[in-house]
Order: sequence, then structure tokens, then C-alpha cells
Amino acid sequence: MPGPWIRIGTVRTVNPARRELRIDAEGAQTHQFDGLEWVGLGRNADAVTRCRVESSTVRGDDATVRLSAGVTRDSVAAMRKAGVFIEGSTRKARPDGGWHPDDLLGLTVVGPGGAVLGTIAEWIETGANDVMEIEKPGGGRLLLPAIEQVIESVDLEAGRVYVGDISPYAVDDED
Repeated sequence: MPGPWIRIGTVRTVNPARRELRIDAEGAQTHQFDGLEWVGLGRNADAVTRCRVESSTVRGDDATVRLSAGVTRDSVAAMRKAGVFIEGSTRKARPDGGWHPDDLLGLTVVGPGGAVLGTIAEWIETGANDVMEIEKPGGGRLLLPAIEQVIESVDLEAGRVYVGDISPYAVDDED
């Protein structure tokens, strides 16, 4: 579980179409936005939604943050006046070189032959196995179980999750 959360600003305006947030930084906190990879958004530190950051820029006392495609535009629209938080303690990389489910949010899912299936929008924990909810490029959703028969490899640096034959496992919202 990430945290503890430290408040560094407030969302002033939102641009849902671009998944952008314009943020009023608190105090001299604008340096906190340089190279930001994750941000927490919520009304207080106890109710924070962790979101992957695609890019951030700083101008004077405010910052603009563009969230990854894993964050829905509807969610962005609801973030006006939300608090902006960063993790007080950075989670260390796993010694085995593995990944954490949060690391995969916003990554591109690539199927056989290099076909882009979409972007991981949510990670759902179930009793049997976890499920990846994928936002398809043309709209719609695809559910894939996060099992070794589906996930062939993960390349965090390239921002890609490679999957094999998903036909026996996929649940498509068009079905």
C-alpha cells in the first residue's frame, strides 16, 4: 500500500479531453512535480486515488499534470478542487525484478503479432485471480485474467505488457 501521502497542491482546473490537471502548488512545492511518475488525488490523505502521470510541466507557482490513458476522462472531470498528494516514502523496486499490479496501470497491452489491444485502465482483485481491465483504442473494455497463461512478459521500461492467445480467457464488452 503506497503512502503516507503528503499534500502538495490543489487541482484548479481540469481538461478531461487531454487528461490534464492544472494544479495550484502549495508553498514552494513546484519542484515536487519534476519527473513525477505517480500522483494521489482525493479530498484528503485517507481517500486518495493513485494515478500514473504521463507528463508534468511547471510554470511559476502552478503545474500541469497529464495523466496516463489508464485514467478515464470522466474521472478527470470529477477531479476539480481535489487535493494533490505524493507518496512520502517511495516504494523500492522488488529485488527479484518483478512488478507490482500498480506498475501496470496505464501500460499498453500488446497481443500476438504486435497488435495493440489497449491500455490497462484498472486492476481488479478477485478471489480466484486478478483481472486486467483494458480500455480498447476504439472505445470499449476488455477483461483479461492476470495469469501466466495470458501474460507472457512485462517490459516496464517500454511501457508494454505482452499477452499470448487470449481467446479462451477474454471477456469483451461487445460479446
